[in-house]
Amino acid sequence: MYQVRSPGATVLFGSRTMDSDGYALAMATDRATTIEATPSEAVTVTAGGETRTFATDETDPVGDWTDPIRGCYAVLAERGFEPGGFEGTIDGELYERWAEVGDSGIGDPEARVSLELAVLALLGAVSDLDLDRADIAGLAERVEAEFFGREYRTPLPSAIALSKAGSVLFLDGSSDSQARMAVPEPLEFLAVETDGSGTHADDVRASVRQALDELGVDSSTAVDLATLSRLEGADAEDLGYVVRENARARQATVALDDGESERFGALLDEAHHDAMEHIGVGTAEESRIIETATENGAYGARTTETGILIAVEGARMAAVREAIDEVSTDGRETIRLDPADGVVVSEDE
Repeated sequence: MYQVRSPGATVLFGSRTMDSDGYALAMATDRATTIEATPSEAVTVTAGGETRTFATDETDPVGDWTDPIRGCYAVLAERGFEPGGFEGTIDGELYERWAEVGDSGIGDPEARVSLELAVLALLGAVSDLDLDRADIAGLAERVEAEFFGREYRTPLPSAIALSKAGSVLFLDGSSDSQARMAVPEPLEFLAVETDGSGTHADDVRASVRQALDELGVDSSTAVDLATLSRLEGADAEDLGYVVRENARARQATVALDDGESERFGALLDEAHHDAMEHIGVGTAEESRIIETATENGAYGARTTETGILIAVEGARMAAVREAIDEVSTDGRETIRLDPADGVVVSEDE
């Protein structure tokens, strides 16, 4: 019996930077997708009492929650691998989240990528495919692009595959390199899930790429404020945000390395206001929650693609949660996020 635990992830800085070969800071979280499985000829997988069976070469999308699994087989076949099947059960906090939505597929990118990494790691172990964690992160990116039409790079696969407990992962999109930074005490994290609104990463992607082309550079990290002054209009506005977010990702790693939790929190606040002002991200409710968190002792907070991320001293966590509960009109759930290990596969003897 194989057991797989594939975490979720949250992007601290840089959810809109990787497509322009920028910088990002992300971490795996302790909410996870789990799979218990045994090798089999076909794929028979159960989630929430629903069982689906298909052959390993049936890789065309069918419009249900098995599509991420089929996509994993498809990209492995493109690489020349012929993994066997498995009989298994999907569970975990992230499974419960997409199951509650009631969709036939998995619309939540975090939950979907977590499942993809779980399946790829499982197949690598079951079929002895000699795939390292960077390999499966790259394969998950291909599943996202080819099966789900994601037109921009995301830090999620690398964060889920490569993170270590107690740390965050700095990603350099231009060199595809990573570095881990320890989270200093007493810094801890809370998340408030919201409906999300405003501009998403794919909305700014085209204008950022157009601006880079106009400047004659390939990477947003090659652009500074002086270079940016050569542009005008919306393209300059969007690229300016990405350039500043790159800088914040770098500055945040220095703050963590120096144990400066207050500086780290200030960068989160800066990111929130920058995104609201320049790319239209955030709602009045989200701003109210962020203001409440900081007024009650949080180091800082910002919106993410799935909600609100709050940096807080451990001793202040209970007070911040209570204050948010009081101002959240829709009863938003506030949960603690612990930086977790990346995807792990184990086997019972």
